[in-house]
Amino acid sequence: MKDELKKLNGDYISKLREGISHLSFVKDRAEKTTKGEVISFSFTSLCRFPLCVADFGWGKPLRAGSASLTFKNLVVFMDAPSEGGIEAWVNLMKEDMEKFEMDNELLTVCFHIAE
Repeated sequence: MKDELKKLNGDYISKLREGISHLSFVKDRAEKTTKGEVISFSFTSLCRFPLCVADFGWGKPLRAGSASLTFKNLVVFMDAPSEGGIEAWVNLMKEDMEKFEMDNELLTVCFHIAE
């Protein structure tokens, strides 16, 4: 990962602005992911996005989110219902989730809500 992060330099940003190089990068990564050569993880944040302030006539919701996370290896950060907290909605394959939930470093910084 460190080697890939080093590639995020001014030259990469210039190519990203042009668009063509970035599209070929995306295509190359998609092909490698399909072949199983690369394991893709996606992260996104909906923190500070006002999901719980929309009132559709029933009052403001207590919680908001997706009914299902259909993307494999996806982490979505969301504001927790309690002030100042952040939730991480993690979607992994069952065997990967079992390992993830037992990670000692992870367990020191969060608590898990069982299904």
